Amino acid sequence: MIGAMGDTGYAAFSGILPASQVSTPPTSGSVVYDASFVVSAFVDVSQEGGQSTAVSGVGNNGDITLVADFADQTLTGATEQFEVDGLIGGSGSELGGTVRWLDIEGQRTGLIGSDQVVGAFHGSSDSVVFAGGLVGSATPPQN
Repeated sequence: MIGAMGDTGYAAFSGILPASQVSTPPTSGSVVYDASFVVSAFVDVSQEGGQSTAVSGVGNNGDITLVADFADQTLTGATEQFEVDGLIGGSGSELGGTVRWLDIEGQRTGLIGSDQVVGAFHGSSDSVVFAGGLVGSATPPQN
């Protein structure tokens, strides 16, 4: 969700549904996920005369290949505008780490299993706030 906070500025945040579930992740090896992502943003955020202004409705969506290395506990992938640098931890199915959208860093959260990955993220710079999510299914192993 992104939106104005009265006259004080703009905020962006996202989350995953509490009912989201993934299968048990492996403890080693790697899994490739075919994923899709969506980003929504306010850009050109500024303060003038006590009023916050921004251009809304900006963002993008696309497909991304994500690779989980369960031995190293990482999840990585990149497109031209969006990059995931995730960390697998906690119970083994929890995701943390960062994303980058248009070279602006954001924080991510989510779940990862041997069947799928589900994530949410948000970030900001001096003139941009963004939030979004991603979801992907594991691809069958190649022989």
